[in-house]
Amino acid sequence: MIRRPPRSTPLYSSAASDVYKRQLEAIAYPVSQIVPLDELFMQKLVGFMEENYSNPGLRVNDLAEFMNMSRSVFNRKVNGIMGISPIEYIKNYRLNKAKSFIQSGMSFSEVAFAVGFSDPGYFGKAFKKAFNQTLTEYKNNN
Repeated sequence: MIRRPPRSTPLYSSAASDVYKRQLEAIAYPVSQIVPLDELFMQKLVGFMEENYSNPGLRVNDLAEFMNMSRSVFNRKVNGIMGISPIEYIKNYRLNKAKSFIQSGMSFSEVAFAVGFSDPGYFGKAFKKAFNQTLTEYKNNN
């Protein structure tokens, strides 16, 4: 009976890696251009957020559905990559977008609605908590 080495041995993993690289080279796909799956995941997620951040009805379920994942798997994936929950990611994305709107001279209420917050008061509190500055302080300093 022929015994294969266990998968954890370096011999097996390097041999498998070499075979994989040769297969990729055989189809003329440069190995140096392989993008890690997490990076592809984030590119897709950021693209979706760029198109939908202004929607106040945007929920984690919408993101998970777009990424073709269950909510629980999506939560684990986002938390594993970024170290924050998807809800925090949505809020942080919107708050970072708000910075450019504030600098353009829009009123704070307009900015809140433009980035998907339905309550300007909550927007102000979230901004202060995230950046340790009130909206007015940020506008005056930048």
